[in-house]
Amino acid sequence: METIIREQHIKRRRSQGRRTQGQHRSAVREPRHGADRRVTAEQILAGRRGPSYQPQRLAIPRVLAIPRVLHAAAVRGGSLPGFSLRRVGAGIRTLDMPPTQLAMLVSVLLFLAALLPLQETGLMPGTWVFSGTNLAPPASLEVVDDLLMTQVKSLSEQVHGQLPMELDLTRFEEITFTEYTMQRGDTLSGIAQSFGLRMDTLVSYNQINDVRRMQIGHTLQIPSRDGLRHSVSRGESLESIADRYSISVTELIDANSLRSETLSVGQELFVPDARMNDTDLRMVLGELFTYPTVGRFTSGFGYRRDPFTGVRRFHNGIDIANAPGTRINASRGGRVAVAGSHPTYGNYVIISHDGGFQTLYAHLNTITARRGQYVSQGQRIGTMGSTGRSTGPHLHFSVFHNGNPVDPLRYLH
Repeated sequence: METIIREQHIKRRRSQGRRTQGQHRSAVREPRHGADRRVTAEQILAGRRGPSYQPQRLAIPRVLAIPRVLHAAAVRGGSLPGFSLRRVGAGIRTLDMPPTQLAMLVSVLLFLAALLPLQETGLMPGTWVFSGTNLAPPASLEVVDDLLMTQVKSLSEQVHGQLPMELDLTRFEEITFTEYTMQRGDTLSGIAQSFGLRMDTLVSYNQINDVRRMQIGHTLQIPSRDGLRHSVSRGESLESIADRYSISVTELIDANSLRSETLSVGQELFVPDARMNDTDLRMVLGELFTYPTVGRFTSGFGYRRDPFTGVRRFHNGIDIANAPGTRINASRGGRVAVAGSHPTYGNYVIISHDGGFQTLYAHLNTITARRGQYVSQGQRIGTMGSTGRSTGPHLHFSVFHNGNPVDPLRYLH
């Protein structure tokens, strides 16, 4: 009984396959055989090309070529008369094969289907194709390579609006260092220029706080490329550091020859192509602030004896004496926070600057700046006087950073 049922099942499947093949055969249109499709053997052997011959170029899809190729083959029903993917699928269903062999067969057929459009356009070396009314010669590997490069450039222009830029492989090289000992007449800018680096690279990696304190015999570490030295803080990761400096994690790993993405607190990293904040760099170079006036230096920053009481007190700025009416300028560009009068400081001006800095100008005779006004570096804000608690005409000048008084001489240029 089982044998009879199996035979009937096989006959039913074969009859279904024949009906399916018959339906597809009736739907297939035979190619035209008019005079416009004829070509002689002499023309083939001579490799003649008609006047209308133009090499066809395959449009490379933006993601993958295979899906679009398969789709085109399915729509056209194949490139050969009587061929279609649907017909092949119907024939496969009639086969009694193990799943593994059936999967292998389907893979081979899909691969052949993907080659059909290339065969038709002549992109497969060694094939002849029709172009208009003429038979085109076979494509060469050089032609295919040139065609693919043309398509890649075309897609790049569509996406980026320009041709692809050459990849800078030095961005992924390990950083190397050399030593340099400062000699008489050396300047940081001159050393940086001789090694083809920026000054902030040398400042950062050598942790220089004040270039004016650098001395002859001081040894500098010179990196092989521009970048900054970064000390890992608690909670930081390669991803957060890369985002902070707008570089890739791969560049960080390669530049520092890291074998693991795990970082430890205090670990030193070199961040390629990163740059110092302009305020921090100018502060190290001693160019952040300029002297607000000219005159005689009479008192410095720190503890001193009060000129009125003789008691030791802290002096939060420096004093510069000159004639009344001497011009007072903004030491750095910023916005006027206060312009007023005080019992001790007399007529005074406070200017707020970027980076958490503020400057105080006290004992003025006149004030020419107003509250809320933006003043540029070197702009006049008043004149020297002796208002408030003063022993004579002079300027009391203070610098505050994040609310704390700092020695102005560290920053004045």
